[in-house]
Amino acid sequence: MAFGRLSLLALGMLVAACQDGDDDAFAPSLTDFATAASEVLSVFYLETFTDTQNVIATQLREEDPRYTRQRNSWSFGKSAIPKYDSYPLAAARAEYAHAIGLTGRGQTVSVVDSGFLTTHEAFAGKALELPQSSLDVTDHGTQVASVIAGNSATMIGIAPGADLAFGSFANLAAMASATQEAARLGAVAQNNSWGYPISKINSSSFNQTFGSADGAAYLSALDTYTADGVVVFAASNNVDGTTATLMEALPLLRPALEPGWLAVISGVPGFDDDKIQSVTRISAPCHEAARWCLVADGSWTAASASSDTAYDFVIGTSFAAPQVSGALALLGEAFPDLHPHDLRLRLLASADNSFFAPDATVELASGFWHGYSDEFGHGFLDIRAALLPIGQTAVRLADGTIRSTDAPMIVTGAATGNAVAQTLSRHSVVVADSLGGGFLMPADALVATTDAPPLLDGKLEQLLGSDLAQMRVAAPPITGMVYDQAHQIMQWHDDQTGLTSTIAVPVEDSSDSAVGLSVARTFTSGNSRFSLGVAAIHDNGALLGLSSPQDQGTGTDALAVEMAMMSSLTDDTFFSIHGYAGHATSVRSTFLQDVTAISFNSLRVDFGHRNLFSKGDRMTLGLSRPTVVTGGSASINLPVSRSADGFNHDDIAFGLSPPSRQTNLNLSYQIPLGRNWETVFEGVHAVNQGHVTGRNESSALIGFKMTF
Repeated sequence: MAFGRLSLLALGMLVAACQDGDDDAFAPSLTDFATAASEVLSVFYLETFTDTQNVIATQLREEDPRYTRQRNSWSFGKSAIPKYDSYPLAAARAEYAHAIGLTGRGQTVSVVDSGFLTTHEAFAGKALELPQSSLDVTDHGTQVASVIAGNSATMIGIAPGADLAFGSFANLAAMASATQEAARLGAVAQNNSWGYPISKINSSSFNQTFGSADGAAYLSALDTYTADGVVVFAASNNVDGTTATLMEALPLLRPALEPGWLAVISGVPGFDDDKIQSVTRISAPCHEAARWCLVADGSWTAASASSDTAYDFVIGTSFAAPQVSGALALLGEAFPDLHPHDLRLRLLASADNSFFAPDATVELASGFWHGYSDEFGHGFLDIRAALLPIGQTAVRLADGTIRSTDAPMIVTGAATGNAVAQTLSRHSVVVADSLGGGFLMPADALVATTDAPPLLDGKLEQLLGSDLAQMRVAAPPITGMVYDQAHQIMQWHDDQTGLTSTIAVPVEDSSDSAVGLSVARTFTSGNSRFSLGVAAIHDNGALLGLSSPQDQGTGTDALAVEMAMMSSLTDDTFFSIHGYAGHATSVRSTFLQDVTAISFNSLRVDFGHRNLFSKGDRMTLGLSRPTVVTGGSASINLPVSRSADGFNHDDIAFGLSPPSRQTNLNLSYQIPLGRNWETVFEGVHAVNQGHVTGRNESSALIGFKMTF
């Protein structure tokens, strides 16, 4: 592969890593750019791109001539073999950034190169920073700059809204000046599509390059700029190269540069909508620069200097590197509160490395590791993935505590319905991913609501274990509603006093920490029986709860008073009523504030008839309103926006009483089949199931009962 060469004083040969090819002539008409607001990433939490955004991206990729111009079949020189099919814009997933309105607006990219045609239409309307000395007019610099930020009726670059600062690599003094200017402008990236063909990375080559006064000034400028910006260097185009050249591997000899340094090689990928499947490398491997290296497809139809409207098809790492520089500008717009070093990490962490087996891994952020290879570095540039949350997302609370969003911060009990989630859904909370990227997500994503039990949950056991022909008032059902098979229930009954005591404790190895105690007394008067009881419970979130799985010792302590009555109206008819009401006396939750007393109640009424259709049958019609919170409120302090100083927190208040209450209509029928057998039918229709407005459900079962 040929290299274009320029003299650089006593330093030997300076390499512009490019190769010219034939222009794939095409003159598409201008189409409108995506009009989505560029603030979309600060408005929506993108776990993935929406269907609408995917449609826009597809339209850009498949129909917009500025994009499809980059779809080319080509080969080196006049040889038809091997033939490469390239579409670098699509391979880097740049259209997804454009589909949501990101263009690199407000970002500046420094371009150090051989010269530029600044009047080219691809740079029209763009802020261009020029050095005080005159610049040559060359194809190479014009081409590189257009890949970064070109925007015309016939082509588009990676970051078409970014501004450019032009500088020369004519000599070390010029490069030092350009790098100092990049630092002064706060350029997010400095693109360098050139390099020194020095085969060995050692102190001798380092001293040869930077040993002069001008070399020292350039190295000092690099030190200063990389403290707050990212230098991007194109690797050699020597596909058989056995070592990295000096500049892309410079952090090996100057480790302080690494946080602000990226190297880029070129490869043609095979890819689909999900991932890169393979890459044919057409440049040198990453080699010693692998830990900070990326791959991009360096084939591009780029602006040329022959006229203000001319374009040429070019190939090489010279045109892979500016794709990475443009990607940094897109991320700078998307994540304005992140440092350029953090943006660099996002590109490395999101690079598609699925097409190779890593040779090593590096911890890019605390707890986040990414694999890389000596050949392909961290993998192929993936702008779409860099815009999405990377690793785990977490919420930073006002006291500095960081809570993962993988688990809910609050679990509300079934008795609250969707009251808390409904209120929080009207608010957004700032979350940060493993690399510090900020996103807004609906606050209700931090809440989990305990599902209401199935309509017939426990009904079969109740039917087989109870006899409505005889009144049997057990312990306050509140304990039975809170405690299930995860608990051991111990009960004592005194026939003389009519007192029943019940204790419910978790079974061994149960994760349910709820406990309860109840005392009830039964009275008989004529054909009626009454029961009055009190219960004390600690609910860990299943019923009343306000709990957090991220903290131990949270939950709700409550007291309840119960009343039950059953009366025989005639020999064959009976009537029963059961209800309770209570207050939460203590609500313990790490995240909640201003929690008021929580009131709750439940009511069930049944009317039954025996010997209705045949001797011994029983039919019962019931109306019930399951346990529901009727009063109480709380608030939670959450980050609602980001600022230069960090996060802005706000108290979000919410009520605990759901807007609608569940009402059940129950019908049960039991008919004897023989001496010890009977058929059992139970049907339930629920309105506002789970105390959620408009959720209606029905359920039924048929069973058989055998008595001994």
